[in-house]
Amino acid sequence: MHPFEDGRLIVWIDGVLVHEAKLQALNSRRIVAFKVREGRAEQILDVTPGQHEVRVELTWSQGRSTRTKVVDVAEGATGLLEARVSRMTKDLNLAWSRLAKD
Repeated sequence: MHPFEDGRLIVWIDGVLVHEAKLQALNSRRIVAFKVREGRAEQILDVTPGQHEVRVELTWSQGRSTRTKVVDVAEGATGLLEARVSRMTKDLNLAWSRLAKD
């Protein structure tokens, strides 16, 4: 989830660029005098089993945020890397979870 009217999402796995996308949060609503935007981007990536370093970078007109996380991909399983951005502080947080085996 992200609050950016427009921005860019870039993902590297083990130093290799694997995904780049433009972000847009078209949905907005007003809370008092503030306009609140909420957007979502999803991408499925095939990754070999084992440990991998995943780096996520978000850029937008007023800044940039980068986070790195080591994930352990299980063979035959699906994992979920969730990147969330705080509406107010624009802090980027990464959370990895293994889902059930396919």
